Amino acid sequence: WLAGIIDGEGSIYLAHQYGSNREHPELGPRTFVRCGISITNTDPRMIQKISDIWYRLGLKFYFGPQKMWDGMQIATFGYGNCKKLLQIMSPYLIAKQDQAELMLQYIEEVVGLRPDIGATESLERQKNAKLKLIGLQTSYFNLFQKMHKRKFNLQRLSRKANRPLDPKQVWRLVIESI
Repeated sequence: WLAGIIDGEGSIYLAHQYGSNREHPELGPRTFVRCGISITNTDPRMIQKISDIWYRLGLKFYFGPQKMWDGMQIATFGYGNCKKLLQIMSPYLIAKQDQAELMLQYIEEVVGLRPDIGATESLERQKNAKLKLIGLQTSYFNLFQKMHKRKFNLQRLSRKANRPLDPKQVWRLVIESI
């Protein structure tokens, strides 16, 4: 149920986040990309059920208004929360499975850089790690932007009443959209 809700009503994303105004004299300003998963809906029963499931999974989550549709948004942020939720949901996602897999890959790569970014013995090691991290964040951010703006040209699919769509045709459209 939850995977279907995420597929239809949810968003898996990377967002630019800016840290404090303090700049490190050698490393520059603190900027980073934050990962998040959110679901927006106008039915409070759905938001309540999602919050119950996320609570049982041990996720930290937040609520916010969605003014455009007079609804509510529930969201979770951070590597640990997103990784935990996506590892559980990924096998059941359809429309957002590629985004989930990309997010999990991003989390693994970024977490792997953490020891170098926090290295105290070498400023040069920190600089190199930060440059690598910025490049990594930029490339993943651009991939997510591209995925969110895909157009599938659904009118090109041949359709017959009471027959499922041909999976080969559907996947051809997905591949062409990338």
